[in-house]
Amino acid sequence: MTPAREGDGVRALIVDDSKPIRSIVARVLRDLRFDCAEAANGAEALTALEAGPRPDLITVNWHMPVMDGIELVRRIRGTPSLRRLKVLMVSTEGDADRVATAIAAGADDFLTKPVNTPELVARVRSLVKLRKARLEVFQQRDALQKELADRKRIEQELELARDQAISANRTKSA
Repeated sequence: MTPAREGDGVRALIVDDSKPIRSIVARVLRDLRFDCAEAANGAEALTALEAGPRPDLITVNWHMPVMDGIELVRRIRGTPSLRRLKVLMVSTEGDADRVATAIAAGADDFLTKPVNTPELVARVRSLVKLRKARLEVFQQRDALQKELADRKRIEQELELARDQAISANRTKSA
C-alpha cells in the first residue's frame, strides 16, 4: 500500500481570468496531489462552489472581469456554508494597502504575481495545515459536547433512581 501524500483528498478551486496562470497553479497543486477545479472569474467560482463538491482551498485573482476577487471573497465570507473555506488572494499588486484590503475582505493569505512556486507551495501548505487544525478543533468540540450531553443524561438518570430509591424506602418505613 502506498503511503498517503500531503495533498491526498484536498480539493482546490483556482480562480483566475488568465488560463496560463490557472494552468501553472493547477500543475503545482496537482504535483502536491490536490484535486483541482478552475474558474475564469468570480461568478464562475460561485457557481462551482454552489454545485459542489466544495474545495478546501481557493486561490483567487484580484482583477477579473464579471466579478473581481475582492467581491468573490466577500461573498464567500457572507455565505455560512463557505465561511471556513481557506482563501489565498493573488494579485500583481502587492503593496501593503492591497494586502490589508484583501485580508480585511476575508482572504486568509496573499500572494503576489508572478507566482513564485516555492512561495505558493509554502502558503498553500500553511493554509491546509490551518484548515486541518481547525477541523480537528471542531471535531473535538463536537465530541466534548456529546460527552457533556451524555454525562447530563446519566446524572438525570441517577438523580431519578436516587429519588425512586428514597421514595421506596419511605414507603417501606411507613
